[in-house]
Amino acid sequence: MTPRVSFSDIDNDFELLGDLNITSYAVDAYRKLSDTVQANANISYYQIVEADTDPDQDKEVTAGQVSLTTMLANGHIVSLAAIYSDVAHDNNYSGSVGPTSMGKKREDEITTFRLNYSVMGQMISPRLRDVRIQAGYNYSETQSNLTDFTSDTNGFSLTFAYVFNY
Repeated sequence: MTPRVSFSDIDNDFELLGDLNITSYAVDAYRKLSDTVQANANISYYQIVEADTDPDQDKEVTAGQVSLTTMLANGHIVSLAAIYSDVAHDNNYSGSVGPTSMGKKREDEITTFRLNYSVMGQMISPRLRDVRIQAGYNYSETQSNLTDFTSDTNGFSLTFAYVFNY
């Protein structure tokens, strides 16, 4: 097993988003299960504080992820992940209880499942050796204490990437 611990403290002025202060902590662990299968687990925490204009950005997120990645054949990779996130927003949403109330803070629980298939282009044709193709499916369910933010989402993606060699 290979553990990794990370910490970051970012104080940036993004022109479009305003001043964001982001603090994060993460612990990752990787384990090779066989010559073609790897397991990964991650626990992370981050806090975003938007110093200027948009208090909706202020939140604390605690998340956990487990994933498996396998190489089906040379150049063909499949990964499956399950992610759970607990999000506590720092902003009171006015009118969330009643028109004259001070509102309440939004809290979300997000469960996500992700499946990706990647292939190196050279497995399709030698002329595509610098191309990477990935197809993915993502299902996410958000449970919120404010019903306006509860949702289920299905997403499909197809990515073509060209790798520049220099």
